[in-house]
Amino acid sequence: RGMTTVIGYAPLPLRERGGSLLADESWEGWGLLTAEYWVDIVAPLRPYLLSMLGLLILLVLLPIVVLAINSGRIAAPVQSLAAQVERVASGEFDTQVSIGAGPSEVRDLEEAFNKMVEQLRRYRADIQRYVVAILNSQEQERKRVARELHDETAQALVVLGRQIEMAQEMARDPRLIAHLEQVRDLVDSTLQEVRRFTSDLRPPLLEELGLTRTLEILGSRTAREASIEVEVRVVGEPRPLPPELELGLYRLAQESLSNVRRHAGASHVDVTLTYGEAAVKLEIRDNGVGFEVPTDPAEMMRTGRLGLMGMHERARLFGGRTIIESHPGEGTTVTVVIPLSAEVFSAFEAEGGAGKRPQTE
Repeated sequence: RGMTTVIGYAPLPLRERGGSLLADESWEGWGLLTAEYWVDIVAPLRPYLLSMLGLLILLVLLPIVVLAINSGRIAAPVQSLAAQVERVASGEFDTQVSIGAGPSEVRDLEEAFNKMVEQLRRYRADIQRYVVAILNSQEQERKRVARELHDETAQALVVLGRQIEMAQEMARDPRLIAHLEQVRDLVDSTLQEVRRFTSDLRPPLLEELGLTRTLEILGSRTAREASIEVEVRVVGEPRPLPPELELGLYRLAQESLSNVRRHAGASHVDVTLTYGEAAVKLEIRDNGVGFEVPTDPAEMMRTGRLGLMGMHERARLFGGRTIIESHPGEGTTVTVVIPLSAEVFSAFEAEGGAGKRPQTE
């Protein structure tokens, strides 16, 4: 009649039942065959079909909901932790993650992260204090060398030049007079180089002039000595910086302009000092010949670019970074970014005293 029938068959193991009255060979091969319409089988279950379906759905969804809730309790802290790790990787050590009510493993991970950040903060503060001591020692040594060059070498060259002039006045041989003139020019040239070197060792007083004005003087002197057009710009509102940091930025600009003079073959250089909320940025861009920048900063040492390597290291001492962008024929851009965190200021003040500047005169 077009109705689904369920048929079932099962053999009857009567011979295996020792106590059965039918346990003889004549019942061998007998079985039980049943047949019933499907509608009759499921008829008793129809009133409970919706309930069973709901129960089935509940049994499927309940583990999924429980898993989702637990995953959220784990994923949210882990995502927050990953975001904080990115901040730490970028140099921000003033971050902490809150210890939530997640699984104990996640709480242990958060506590370990906070301890690590605290140790890194103390380590960076120690590094900053070490930087202050190193820079002060360097500047004191520069000051000593500059003083000796000014007081002894330069004065000796002045005396030597005067003696050559006296010799010229006493000489009668034209060839001797011409030779003495050449020696006099050589002494004058050497004296100018000594004075320039002394000025490089001993920059204008940052305390009186400020970083902006000192950079302008550096740019003007570079333009005058190397016949390069140098433009110095300031972006943002100038703010007081730790004196060691100002001196470090000056030295970075000085080294970069020195590289331009010696290697770039440029006719124009832009020096831009940008004061931001959380960082100070120094950018030196030239229109010189450019070069292929090694992907690994350590490669600069192997290729003899010690000046650029020194800039990397000096910026790193302040917790910052140096980015060098260049291609052959397209000029070079050197960008130095130094973060201005509370730890940086406190480290400088702890070592050098609030507002105390290294002596550069």
